[in-house]
Amino acid sequence: MTPQPMIRDQLIQGSQAEKEYLKARKGKSDEALAQVEQVFITALARAGFPSIADYHAVTSLYGHWWRTLYPASYPVWTVENMPEAIKESIETGKDIFAYTLYDRTIALVPDISKTEELVNVGYCQRNNVDIVPYLGSGGCYVTEAGNFGILLIFNRPALAEGVEQTLKEVMQAVLLEHYQVKTYLETNELMTKQFIAHPNGVKIWGDSFANLGRVVMVVGALTLEFDTPKVKQILKKRPDHPEIKEPHGLNDLLGRKLDPKEVFDFVLAEWLKQTKSVIADTEWQTRLYDRKQTAT
Repeated sequence: MTPQPMIRDQLIQGSQAEKEYLKARKGKSDEALAQVEQVFITALARAGFPSIADYHAVTSLYGHWWRTLYPASYPVWTVENMPEAIKESIETGKDIFAYTLYDRTIALVPDISKTEELVNVGYCQRNNVDIVPYLGSGGCYVTEAGNFGILLIFNRPALAEGVEQTLKEVMQAVLLEHYQVKTYLETNELMTKQFIAHPNGVKIWGDSFANLGRVVMVVGALTLEFDTPKVKQILKKRPDHPEIKEPHGLNDLLGRKLDPKEVFDFVLAEWLKQTKSVIADTEWQTRLYDRKQTAT
């Protein structure tokens, strides 16, 4: 997902041309709109975009590069807080890059109306497993206490699929460089066969994305802790659904407990390096972590 050389300048020029175009459109007749659009097309051509469609394609793919990232201004520990984070990003125009430290077992479902189809509700109620809806596409997944998740909310121009792909590549690089864990991509998940004799490998990372009007959102979770018997009780088997991939806790695979804060620091540093982005406050991720300790 690396942009072509000089694409940053093109994006800046194209974005300015688009702002002028949208401003000039207001109150114009149909005949005048055609002239305004032609001015926009000419301005895009000067910026290096042969057409409006090409401009939108490029900004969608690479619009998440060269960002100034901000923390959420409140604790983003649980999926329930995502609507507030989305609202904050829209209202302020800030791009949020935050992490969640899970303190309980959660079953996340993409559509709350399908809960009975995806999850054994009775088991969850008896064993204090929270069922939480998430915004995005995909199936149901389970995260345990001790795991952590990433939350990214970016204002457009950006395409959620592009942000998601970059995050997977960042996580893959971090696991290999810092923990010597070799992974491979399978759909939206990172799998490994390095530590365990399993014919299909085991899942250690999953994510989901959504294009939400003015913003795009990506959430991902790294499996540090995993209770296989419990998860098999939580998730329902469905005849029309592929066999559930066998996740495995990274702590068990490595034979030691990883510090989720340390992992996140590596992820943030790798993201900044790969995307040439910056953070607005070099201490914000530490403050978020400290607030989490205080809250618990």
